[in-house]
Amino acid sequence: MKKFIIISAWILFVAGVIFALYYTGVINRNKTCQSVDIAIDYNKSEMFFSKEDIQNYIYKDDTIIGKKLSEINVGMIENLILSNPYVYNVDVFKTMNGVLKINVVQRKPIIRIYNTKNQQYYIDDKGVKMPLDDKYPMRVLIANGYIDSVYAPFATTNHKHRDDTLNLQKDTLMYNLFKIARFINNNEFIKAMIEEVFVTRDHEFELIPKIGNQLIILGDANDLDEKFDKLFSIYKEGITENGWDKYKIINLKFKNQVVCTKN
Repeated sequence: MKKFIIISAWILFVAGVIFALYYTGVINRNKTCQSVDIAIDYNKSEMFFSKEDIQNYIYKDDTIIGKKLSEINVGMIENLILSNPYVYNVDVFKTMNGVLKINVVQRKPIIRIYNTKNQQYYIDDKGVKMPLDDKYPMRVLIANGYIDSVYAPFATTNHKHRDDTLNLQKDTLMYNLFKIARFINNNEFIKAMIEEVFVTRDHEFELIPKIGNQLIILGDANDLDEKFDKLFSIYKEGITENGWDKYKIINLKFKNQVVCTKN
């Protein structure tokens, strides 16, 4: 008798759980979207787009508010937002109380390229090329000179492969520019000092500071830690005591030495 009661209790419990799940499913299928909540992580950068821009993406071909949650295609919304070249990642999900949550992470540009084809574009901190946006100009490091690498816009359906834009194995010059820009961007002192990278005919690199008229010859993109340590020492020990215009040229390209030319 006791065994029969235990089995009966388990059957009732399982039946109750199944009914509850079914009832919840019916309610959720009929529940409508009450609001859309958009959160944007600008990745410690200036903004390329606003919440209103994201809304324009998702409301362009669909009505979200008032629509059944079960009819909202989360994957389609994510792909739609990812077609924006300034979006790094997006996560869309529905809540039990009828809110469509959209979390967007923006790409972070670290350098603006001026090439020999009269094109301008950004490279972000992942090494991905991005187009300019006149609506939201970015104040970042500039690179110009003998740069032939072009920007070719991606089809919106190709966003999943955008991380391969820089093609690091084939474009040595752009990869080296990316390395230099990433190094400068990760050092607050150097970032505050350097305004421009010039690419010479031999594909070596020269730096133009924000303060002073000196030319900083970097050479290639190897041993950046050592080269910028030498530059930091000069700024700290020499220029700050003798003025920004003491040197006309600061050459960092040689191993274990700095060659400076005075004005």
